Amino acid sequence: MAARFAGLVCLVSLIGVVSAQPVKPHRDKPLASKDGAKMFKAESWKRVHAAAEKLLQDAGTDFVIDTIESVPKITADQAKKMTLEEKEKLFHGLVSDRAKADGLRGVYVLISKSNPKYLYVGSTGDAHFPSGEASKIRVALLAGIRDKKADEALIKVVNLALEAKGLGEK
Repeated sequence: MAARFAGLVCLVSLIGVVSAQPVKPHRDKPLASKDGAKMFKAESWKRVHAAAEKLLQDAGTDFVIDTIESVPKITADQAKKMTLEEKEKLFHGLVSDRAKADGLRGVYVLISKSNPKYLYVGSTGDAHFPSGEASKIRVALLAGIRDKKADEALIKVVNLALEAKGLGEK
């Protein structure tokens, strides 16, 4: 279900619950996350890959973060004219296409640096990812990017995702 929001964010999450029983991974290795917009330092980005591996192996949940410079085939003029609803529809389509193509069962974060500048957090219902946690991920990333502390926010997001599935550091 799509959640209403202000600014440049969209959150799509189907309500899930944390499973008390171990879940068998549905793939051998995690889906690749890509920092195409080079928004994060390499050291911070390594944490994304480690978390994706742990979430897949221990909880059967995919965790993907992609950053892009801009949405292909969208010009700066087109992006400026887009309404919030148009951006939501565009990003929902991009995330849905990736989820279907890769058989994603989990959380997908897509950040576009420009044309249009947008941050989208989605989770599939079969991820059993608590909807409130997806909102925390969105808020943490937005605040970090806005405050020029993107790497700190990325690490916080990784920890939030792990904690949401009961895999955080104890």
